Amino acid sequence: MSYQEFCVQYPDEDSLLKKIFEMRYSFGECPNCGHKKPYQKIKGRRGFQCSKRGCHNQIFPLSKTPLRATKLDIRLWIYVIYQFVNSKAGLTAQFLSRDLQVTPKTALRMLTVIRMNLQNNQEPLSGLVECDESYFGSPIRNLSNKKRHAESFPINRST
Repeated sequence: MSYQEFCVQYPDEDSLLKKIFEMRYSFGECPNCGHKKPYQKIKGRRGFQCSKRGCHNQIFPLSKTPLRATKLDIRLWIYVIYQFVNSKAGLTAQFLSRDLQVTPKTALRMLTVIRMNLQNNQEPLSGLVECDESYFGSPIRNLSNKKRHAESFPINRST
C-alpha cells in the first residue's frame, strides 16, 4: 500500500483517529454516565468527549502510546510503522524523508521511537510464531568442521 492509497482510505487525521478510537474503545456506552452513542470528536484536539450534557468525560485514544505527544500527522506515523513492519531490508531515514517529504531528522526520530518501543517488550514470543523469509544463525560455509557436525539442538542425556 502506498502513502497515496493510505491517504485515500484515511483522507484526514480525524478519520484515522476515529478508527483508532473504535479499535481501542469498543464499548457502546460512556463508562462515566452510561449514555448510549456517547462520544464526539473534540475540535482542535486528538480526543473524544461524551455528548451527554453535564458529563464531559473525555478519552484520548493516543494516550499511553508512543504517539501521545507527537505534533506530526498520525497518518505519517501509522504509515511509517506499516513500512517498517513490511520492509525486508529495513528502512533508512533518507528513504523516509524522501518518501514522506519530511526532514531527515524527523524521519530518523520516527524510526528511533519505533525501534525503541520494539525493544521495550521483554516478553518472549509464545504460541505459534511464523516468520517469512527469515534466516537465523550463521551460514554453514563460515563454520568450522567441528561446529558444522555438532548437534543443533543438544539432547539432555541425564537419567
